[in-house]
Amino acid sequence: MFVVFYSIKKSILNNKAKSFFLACSLLLTSTTVPIVYNFKVAQITRRPLVKHNESDNAKETPYSFSTLPFIQFQKKYIGDVFENLVGDYSAFVYDFASVYYFRTDFAFSHLYQKKCNVTTFSQTECDDLLFTIGRNFNPTNKSRVTTSALFGVPTHSSYILQHFTLSAGQIGTGLQLDGLYRLQEKIDFLWGTRYLYFVPANARDTLGNNHKFTIGQGADLLIALKSHWPKSHHGIEGGYSAHWNFNGKIYPKIPTIPDKTDSLRNSFYFVYKYGFKSKKYSQQVLLSTSYGFDSNKLNLGYKWASMSWVAWGINF
Repeated sequence: MFVVFYSIKKSILNNKAKSFFLACSLLLTSTTVPIVYNFKVAQITRRPLVKHNESDNAKETPYSFSTLPFIQFQKKYIGDVFENLVGDYSAFVYDFASVYYFRTDFAFSHLYQKKCNVTTFSQTECDDLLFTIGRNFNPTNKSRVTTSALFGVPTHSSYILQHFTLSAGQIGTGLQLDGLYRLQEKIDFLWGTRYLYFVPANARDTLGNNHKFTIGQGADLLIALKSHWPKSHHGIEGGYSAHWNFNGKIYPKIPTIPDKTDSLRNSFYFVYKYGFKSKKYSQQVLLSTSYGFDSNKLNLGYKWASMSWVAWGINF
């Protein structure tokens, strides 16, 4: 997600010295990627939340659905800018042919932004649609590795040059590699890496000028530990995730935009999980919270960002 800050104090309209003052607020800086591209949320919701033997080939129901109401707060290092997102994230997963899976992600949220305690933006938006297909491997009886390909589709035109936004508004593609290793009977080590590329698209700024724009490329890293107690159906998970944004570009350039808008978001999260069975369906409930911050203070990054959510999932 990019936000743009651009200010024009004076503009000359013609050679007759006719001029006027123009003020325009825009932003261009790397922030967190849209909710559907949130790596840690996707990993938590991809499989049933509590399982007895996640790394073996036990037969399972092929479909699962998760819905995740969330609330997020974030504040920038400079400009006294505060943002709030309240919405819902949903994911559907289909496991087929024993080792393959297909996944689709969707989200919507109400966005609220304040600058110097003055509301600058408030609107409800849909996120992009994200589709993922992957294959599972079991190198040993204690490990699982999954390779995946991702494809994201915008649900509307890009608003990134006009205001704070939920979606990327650009076609996104990516590759992912993740897995787990069973350290002990009830403790798993989770890991994952991912690369994203966003295709440049046309976007208009608040002056109506057209720009060729891309939020660039992204990379993710996730490491975590997960523990569960099968007899009580309780589980916990905690870890660290990092997201890099780099190679963001805009043409024609906006003078006040730095040439490099690369960013690094560090995030720590914790999840409590409870699994239960209702009739013939396995269901899961989770409570989660995360806290993050950007390492690029000079590039208009975020001083802090916190996110909390409650999720319900069902396998059928």
